[in-house]
Parts: sequence; structure tokens; C-alpha cells
Amino acid sequence: MGEIQFSAIAPPWIDPLLHGLGILCLVLGFGFTATAQSQMRESWRIGISENEKTKMVERGLYRYSRNPIYLGIYLALLGIWFLIPSIFLTFVALMIHFTLQMIVRLEEAYLERLHGTNFVNFCKRVRRWI
Repeated sequence: MGEIQFSAIAPPWIDPLLHGLGILCLVLGFGFTATAQSQMRESWRIGISENEKTKMVERGLYRYSRNPIYLGIYLALLGIWFLIPSIFLTFVALMIHFTLQMIVRLEEAYLERLHGTNFVNFCKRVRRWI
């Protein structure tokens, strides 16, 4: 009587609320990332190639965030942390955070070289994250 029943898929040390929140963050994070990638259409690429000329994307999620793909990754990472909270995962999350910060700055410098004033004005209208 009065015992909390845990889900069969949740480890016993996970609070059911955190478990549900973790799954929600994971699903939303993956959905956010996939949506942002599809909205880039032909501008989607991996890495920076100075020889490659892509169109600027300002539609969809990009009206609210300059980096919705990475925002989705952050949300999914938060979901994983809610599901498996640990010092190790906290360390991994911090490493991912610093890596993404570096990537974003490199990409934004590249986009400014590529699109010039259009990208500068975009940065004034749209925040880096949210």
C-alpha cells in the first residue's frame, strides 16, 4: 500500500516524472532537429566548405532561432540526462555544449563571409538560440 509503481521500462532509481520528462524531451528534440534539417532543404550540409555556396534559410524554425538543429540536439541531450542522470553524462553534456558553441561560431563566421549584410541583418532579427 502506498508504494510507487515504476514503469517496466524505467530503471528503479528514476523518478517517474523525470522519466516522462526525459522521453518528452527526447521526442521533441529529435522532432525539432529533423524539422529544422528538412527546412534547410538544399542548404543542408555537414561541415563548412568555403567552395560551397548555399542559400540562406530564414523560414520555419529559422524565424525564431539561428540554430534550431543544435537547439534540438540540446533538448534531446537534456532528455537523455533526465533518463540517465549521472556525473559521467553531465561531463559528456558539457563537452557537447562546448563543442556546439565552437561549431556555431565557426558556422556563423562562414555564413557572414558568404552572405554578408544579409546574414548580419538576420542576426539582428533572430537570436542565436531562442
